[in-house]
Amino acid sequence: MTEIAYINESMKAFLTNDEGKTPVPLNGPGDTQSWPTWSPNGRYVVYSAFSSGMNGHGRIGVYLHDLSSGETENIFSNEPGSDGIARRTPHYALWSPNGKMISLIARSKTEGLSALVYRVGEQGPPKLIHDGSPLFSSWSRNSRFLLFHSGAEHYFVDFEGALTPQRMPGDSRLYMTPSWSPRGAVMGLLSEGSEYRSSLMVVDVENLSAQTLVEFNGNGAFVWSPKGESVALTREPQGESRFYNGIWQASLDGTESKIVQDMVLAFFWSPDGREIAYITTSEGAEGSVRWGLMEVESGDLRYLSDFRPTEEQLNVFMFFDQYVQSHNPWSPDGSALIYSGSLGYTKGRDPLPGQDEASVIVENLETGQASEVARGILGTWSPKT
Repeated sequence: MTEIAYINESMKAFLTNDEGKTPVPLNGPGDTQSWPTWSPNGRYVVYSAFSSGMNGHGRIGVYLHDLSSGETENIFSNEPGSDGIARRTPHYALWSPNGKMISLIARSKTEGLSALVYRVGEQGPPKLIHDGSPLFSSWSRNSRFLLFHSGAEHYFVDFEGALTPQRMPGDSRLYMTPSWSPRGAVMGLLSEGSEYRSSLMVVDVENLSAQTLVEFNGNGAFVWSPKGESVALTREPQGESRFYNGIWQASLDGTESKIVQDMVLAFFWSPDGREIAYITTSEGAEGSVRWGLMEVESGDLRYLSDFRPTEEQLNVFMFFDQYVQSHNPWSPDGSALIYSGSLGYTKGRDPLPGQDEASVIVENLETGQASEVARGILGTWSPKT
């Protein structure tokens, strides 16, 4: 059984598991809680809480809950009157892989978006690292480097150095999130050329080398495979729908192929790298979506349940290249997917499900059964089974 942190229909943080055991409240402060994020060792859950407004127009803060002691501490508070970073999203929190630091994206009244880093167990507020907007981030696997895509520019911070952001070559406004390879100090980023031409670059920070994996026109998004031998990417978004035209796989040896033909809103590698789960439209429908499950080597494809996502879940899908680092829908053992919304096929465009009709859903990939394990708007797996 795997633990799940989730936000219920009353916007309160709870714990349950994939069998829907009796929910346990985290008893955090604030009238409203949101966006629980697990530490890599499963000991802590960090989440936002705010006193009024869906974006935090009142008191807004970040809280760290220790499951071993049951204690909760406030690790960051916004300037009074400052807003969240987006609708229903007060902050974005991303744990370092060693579990010793948390990077936070927050909004200030004067500087727009700011990146801060909190060291777990140390006294004092998080340290301001960088300001910029929009702002996306990624930790290296050894937790030494933190990479930012800030506006069009790229920066990285060395936590064994002076913590001064270092400018990277290659600017782009045609994508969102850069990311570090699972292998060594190697990063992936998009560089924008003339006439909206994008190049997917792989940069080795320690050996000071770079290579171009693939070039294409316009916007894109990418995610490293779990073993770091290839990158999967989407490109050519269709109008304002945010759906992309398929998924490509680009290997480090320079080969590239289109592996998914469907329209794709978001995609996520399985933990073993054998499959990719992606969100596409329900057959012949505009009101619901469904998961496609592609076995990469064989090309075998099957579809899972139709559903309408909650606003928070849709946020995960629309910014999947960022949220894959913090709210991956795959269970740690690769046997199930977690998502939130309302199950069922909807042909026409309907409003997203409200808090009173949404559930946290676990889809068992072996049995094909989708189970509603809790009433709620967002759920996320503990990294530990």
